[in-house]
Amino acid sequence: MKRMFKLLLVMFILYLGIQYLYYFLGKGHEITYTINSNNKEIVIEEIMTSTKDESDGYYFNVKFDNYSIPFKILKQYSKQKRIVSKVNLYYGDTYICADIELKKDADISDIKCLKDNVIFYYNTIRGKDAKLDALVDSSNYETLKYANDIQAYDKDKIKYYPNNYVDEYNLALGYYKGLYLFGKGSLNNARFISLFTNDQYTKQIEGLVDNYYIVADYNSSHEFYNVYAINITTGANITLISPEAISFSSFVQGSFDGKLYLIDMQKKKQYVINPKKKKIEIVGDENSGVLVYTKEGMITKNINEVIDNKIKFYDKTVDQINEIKYDNLKLIGNEYGIYYYYVKNGSLYDAYMIYAQDKNQTRHYLFSTTDIERIKYRHDNIYYIYDDEIRCIGPRTGIRTIIKFSELKFNTNLNYFVY
Repeated sequence: MKRMFKLLLVMFILYLGIQYLYYFLGKGHEITYTINSNNKEIVIEEIMTSTKDESDGYYFNVKFDNYSIPFKILKQYSKQKRIVSKVNLYYGDTYICADIELKKDADISDIKCLKDNVIFYYNTIRGKDAKLDALVDSSNYETLKYANDIQAYDKDKIKYYPNNYVDEYNLALGYYKGLYLFGKGSLNNARFISLFTNDQYTKQIEGLVDNYYIVADYNSSHEFYNVYAINITTGANITLISPEAISFSSFVQGSFDGKLYLIDMQKKKQYVINPKKKKIEIVGDENSGVLVYTKEGMITKNINEVIDNKIKFYDKTVDQINEIKYDNLKLIGNEYGIYYYYVKNGSLYDAYMIYAQDKNQTRHYLFSTTDIERIKYRHDNIYYIYDDEIRCIGPRTGIRTIIKFSELKFNTNLNYFVY
């Protein structure tokens, strides 16, 4: 009897161990459940993914009446199941809205509102539906949380808005003689790092590798040995030295695995810049070929083909979602990620978002921009330019102005980076 008891105990422990490994090492789950709200039974389709990708987290499809409103939360919450604890519904005159709360996080997104099969964040439509506004005002909705703070400070000719900073991100603006840093991690919320003696209106050799802003030494002429690597988080500046001179007739291919790749078109060589190891190395030429990061991974190509076509690394631009084509479409993350695309609307471009896991491909209107070439994606936040402002939008923040600078409007070669 004792042997049988011990055997059963061992088997039970093994079962728990297998369940534990499955729970914590598995790639997620997909379940459907219901909760009651507004005297309605609401169906929650919950998909959790854990693939070591930036798009990991939860996807929820909230279904009620004949409506469907999807949410995506880029957090893993210890891979728990059935984590939606409450859904608040708001029926306006023209918008139908839903707001979800999780068991351990009651404030994960702004209210989402549906109209004509397009979803809007409530903060972008406030004032357009009086009945809806009255319902929201009678709830515990924090209007100020999604408001754009107008308190500005001056750093030289640039206005910056520290109350609008997103806590975990810093912004680097590659200016003509150096680099401006803005963020809660920067000294006094704003600082300037001088790099060059003369104004550099166009800098072809600059880029971002993790938290390092990389730029060639533009104090040199024709060719250079030195490359500056500035830590966006701390402002620390280190100088990397190339084993041989690099021509300014070069272009940045892109970054991969903590390194920036550079093609010297004149000398027909490929360089890799590694700020963490403080090294610059020659990794490709006419004989060996050069590395190019594609959608399928890193491959080797003939350097003349790369130079002739100025081939850069895959930047997540795609052309369709499930055989439906869109212009200016980018997929951020893997097959569980988020698609963003832009539609020309007069002098502006309207930005839309579609979750890859949404079978209905429901469009979310996000913002309008004057420039679709200088957009930065960080987690579920997007930084973009509107006239002379760099703004940020996120599901927890609304639209915020980060900096305002007239040169952003007039010089499209003025680049910025976010980390």
